[in-house]
Amino acid sequence: MLKRFNHKVSDVDDVMSFTEDKDAKVYDQLNEIVKKTKAVFVETLEVSIKACEQRAKQYQELADQQEFFSFGEYLKLHLLWFPKHAKGGEKKNTQAIIANIIDVVTLTFPITRTVLLLMGLTSYNSQKQQHQNLVKVYRNQAQQERERAEVYQGFVEKNS
Repeated sequence: MLKRFNHKVSDVDDVMSFTEDKDAKVYDQLNEIVKKTKAVFVETLEVSIKACEQRAKQYQELADQQEFFSFGEYLKLHLLWFPKHAKGGEKKNTQAIIANIIDVVTLTFPITRTVLLLMGLTSYNSQKQQHQNLVKVYRNQAQQERERAEVYQGFVEKNS
């Protein structure tokens, strides 16, 4: 972006055909504009570098915070009527207690527990894969932000 600006400034210089004696004041003004633009550009990049580094830390923390249940815990949550919580959703104790009471009162718990167990067995691998993909995405985003900060740092070094 700064290269394009410098190129346009040199085009303006060529078109106006400055001479150092005759148009020194205008030439100095154009030089001041270029210097100020570079300073603003560098300042903007420095702010962007800080933001990229902060965002990379946030993504890394999100990746580190992701936890997934072990196979046994996952099945246990399914059997206790917490399948949404096992998949990463909200834990709703009241609904699970009511479902368990209704199961026992209506004597349907052998059937429902079998269905819940099968649901847990069949969905564990896909949920684990989704969890791993989410962690991978967060880590990739953190790495991308770090690389962006490095590129910006290179621009700052070139234009300082």
